[in-house]
Amino acid sequence: FHYWFPTTGATVHLYANTTKAPFDDPNVRKALSMAIDRAQIVAVAMFDYTHPADATGMSDVHNNWKDQATVDAGTWTAQDVEAANALLDAAGLTMDGDVRKLPDGTAMEYDINVVTGWSDWVSACQIMAQNLEEIGIKATVQAYDFSAWFDRVQKGDFDLSIGWSSQGATPLNYYRGVAASSSAKPIGELGAENWHRYSNEQIDALLEQFAATSDDAEQKSIMVEVQKLFVENAPAIPLFPGPQWNEYNTMRFEGYPTPEDPYVIPSAYENTGRLLQITKLKPKA
Repeated sequence: FHYWFPTTGATVHLYANTTKAPFDDPNVRKALSMAIDRAQIVAVAMFDYTHPADATGMSDVHNNWKDQATVDAGTWTAQDVEAANALLDAAGLTMDGDVRKLPDGTAMEYDINVVTGWSDWVSACQIMAQNLEEIGIKATVQAYDFSAWFDRVQKGDFDLSIGWSSQGATPLNYYRGVAASSSAKPIGELGAENWHRYSNEQIDALLEQFAATSDDAEQKSIMVEVQKLFVENAPAIPLFPGPQWNEYNTMRFEGYPTPEDPYVIPSAYENTGRLLQITKLKPKA
């Protein structure tokens, strides 16, 4: 009996609704990120099946696209409560006792939306709620059944929510899904992705250039610039790359994808992967 959970699934994020103040301020989003203890989330909520995300947001499936200098510059995915508090102070969000307040005096109190029964994500949100208290933000974990949660994020009816992201053969789908105008629907209109409603004209232009060329070197160069803009603006808050869940046993068959022979994404939702697996599996002698 075996398992193999490669960390090549879509990155899981904390989404802050960028149509609402103060989440329209990239420094506020960075402060939220810097409050989060990703190491604890990975160890406790995810049972060490994954690892903390870096500030490019890309999962391990796109490691070859990552620009190391940009990864190193993305310090806002490392926990630094002191720096987070400094960013919020500079944004005019002052502490009143142990609660931080907006310029109009409203306390910074928000729900973090999650799906009921998704125990790993619920646990991750509980940890984030505790983390945010350290910077004066009261966050309450609000669990909904899937249909209610999905309706809210698709319509942009939330302040903070955990959620998945998009993926593809290149990072194009990922960045188009978290930072492009084409995926940012108006509040109330159903959006399949970009639930936080972020758009950036510079990223739009770069993604158009990327899609218009088949030159590998040019695509790599363009994607470095996209990464830099993502790290600079923090459209969304990456938490961890999603594990590709996969369990199997070799009592009667062999030939499953493994770390030594990763010929296909092993998770059951991959339809094309299942077909390829069937051609590789052989009865055990």
